Amino acid sequence: MTVLIVLALLGAAAVHLIWALGLNWPIRDEALLAKAVVGAKGITRMPPRWASFLVFLALLVAVALVSAQANWIKTPIPDAVLNVGCWGMILVFTLRGLAGYLPVWRRQIEPRFDHLNLRFYSPLCLFIALGTAML
Repeated sequence: MTVLIVLALLGAAAVHLIWALGLNWPIRDEALLAKAVVGAKGITRMPPRWASFLVFLALLVAVALVSAQANWIKTPIPDAVLNVGCWGMILVFTLRGLAGYLPVWRRQIEPRFDHLNLRFYSPLCLFIALGTAML
């Protein structure tokens, strides 16, 4: 389970790093990419590169938290602090995962994003949250 969580987080981190570098991947057209991965109604441009870089860094922190919680790495961080960090991460991923299914959210996003969100993004967030909670 831990391997899958770490791979999912590293994959998401890698994609955000690609966007932080200014590359439009996996969709070359920036407007279509923004509609698919950001999803705000009427969006035509990707967010600023620094925003993608911050998400990249946050995902790397999540990898470190999961790795430490699974005893893959040793850290000087006290167990209580590590636990708070993991539960904070679980809360964020749970809220993001559940939000994707709320009608109020779904009315405010592009149809392409909604499709990808229901199929991939929200389930992945819930998987990461549940898997981390089980560590």
